[in-house]
Amino acid sequence: MSLKKTVYSAGEDTVVFNSIVNGQAVRPLEFLQVLHVPDLRNNLFLVLFLTRHKGFTVSIDSNKMSFQQPAGNTLFTATISDSNAAFLDGTTVPLAESASAATTIPLDLDLWHRRLAHHHYEGVKKLLKKKLVTGMTLDSSVAPDPICEPCLAGKMHANPFPPSEWRAKRPLELVHYRL
Repeated sequence: MSLKKTVYSAGEDTVVFNSIVNGQAVRPLEFLQVLHVPDLRNNLFLVLFLTRHKGFTVSIDSNKMSFQQPAGNTLFTATISDSNAAFLDGTTVPLAESASAATTIPLDLDLWHRRLAHHHYEGVKKLLKKKLVTGMTLDSSVAPDPICEPCLAGKMHANPFPPSEWRAKRPLELVHYRL
C-alpha cells in the first residue's frame, strides 16, 4: 500500500496520518517505528503486520481496502487503483526533521554503511561528497571498521549437500532430504 505524502526519518519514527473514511475525516492515527521517505512514489505498508500482530481485520473488494480494529470500527481505508496498487485515503502530517536529527549516535561511515544495506564504503562516500541524499551528514570522522561481519557472512559460500544413495521413484517425490 502506498502513502502519498512522505517524510524521511532514519530510525524509529512516528508518522501522523489523517485518515478519511467514506468522505469524512476520522481521528488522526500514529504509525510507529516507520521509515517515511520524501518524494518516494510508493511506500510499502505492511498489511500482514497489522493483521498478525495488531489484531486488525482487512476487508478487500474490487476498489477499496478497509482496515478495522478488533472492535469492528474502520480506522482507515485505501483506494485500489487500476494498476492494483492501493493508496491510503488521507494525508500524512509533514514533519520537518531530517535523517540526522532522528538519532543520538554519531553519524559515521560505518553507521551509513549499515543503514544503506551494507553498501560499499566508496559508494557511501560518493553519496556524501556529491550530496545525493538529503539530510545525510557525518558527525564523526572515525575510520570505518575494515571487517564487517554481515558483509563477510553474505560473501561466504555454502557447503555442497552431502551425497545420498536414495533416489526418487516418481516426479516430485523428493523435494528436500536432510540427514
